Amino acid sequence: MSSAPTNSPRNRAAAIIVLVFGQQIEDVVALTWEHVKVTEDLVSVHFRVITVRVAAQIIGREQSWITRQLNAGALRGRKIGNEWWTTRDWALEYRHIRSTPRPAKRN
Repeated sequence: MSSAPTNSPRNRAAAIIVLVFGQQIEDVVALTWEHVKVTEDLVSVHFRVITVRVAAQIIGREQSWITRQLNAGALRGRKIGNEWWTTRDWALEYRHIRSTPRPAKRN
């Protein structure tokens, strides 16, 4: 029999986040206390995901453009309810790539 604490509170919490809230396991295991906000009435966990509205602000594009790209499968994202979500990492990387000068074309 394994001595690993398979039913520890930490493992149970991770399983709940994956099963009930549909989060990817790699996002759950990457959580730190920086992702958790505890108030008197509420405990909230903030993953690396952001709404398309926030992504549009970060990258300087229209929200409708991002939504069309997500619907076409050209961008990675997930639809939760009626809203599309993507990662902050993607938005920051896209903004960086878009702002990096490209070499001039030679004729």
